[in-house]
Amino acid sequence: MDKLVHAALKKWPNVPAIYNRLHLSARGQWHLFDSDHGKPTPDTVVSSSTMLQFISRNYAADEQGNWYFQNGPQRVYVQLEKAPYIAYLDHETRLHTHTQQPIASVSSWWLTDLGELYANGNLGTALVSSQDVEQVCANLHTGDGRNILELLPIKHNEHLSATHLLWGGKGLDFPRSAPFCFTLDSKLPQQLAFTRYPCPAA
Repeated sequence: MDKLVHAALKKWPNVPAIYNRLHLSARGQWHLFDSDHGKPTPDTVVSSSTMLQFISRNYAADEQGNWYFQNGPQRVYVQLEKAPYIAYLDHETRLHTHTQQPIASVSSWWLTDLGELYANGNLGTALVSSQDVEQVCANLHTGDGRNILELLPIKHNEHLSATHLLWGGKGLDFPRSAPFCFTLDSKLPQQLAFTRYPCPAA
């Protein structure tokens, strides 16, 4: 978090948080709304590189799994279309997030009933970008050499948690083996301890 942000928090510690104004899409785009009832559109995309870098440097989660952007002394809670991070592959098959942070380790891989792949790692939970999911899958294998794509027809098998996947790309700390789990999209946030749509405490 920026030093100026820390300084602002110390100077104004009781600024009320705001909700429903910042949204992270499944494509890794930030959307900023003018009202509590805003919807993501091309016109709401944050495109300023300076603003994008500022959000990325001051993006974090509270103890309840609500993700927020610390805008000076004010906490701006984020609506998550899918997950706190969106993961991409670079040209060296290294995973990184939409905030340009490297994913150094993955503790578990998750496939949902919607066919979406998630990596739960050192930064938090990341949805693997739709543009890279095929290449990511090509780099995931079981200990006996089967590719993850061979497991997908049995994705509803309750024993998938016993399956471990090995990462064949670069960048992940050893060990590169992590459990592969199937779940319902609706249950994923609770299982991985994050909130898609934060709201004020009652």
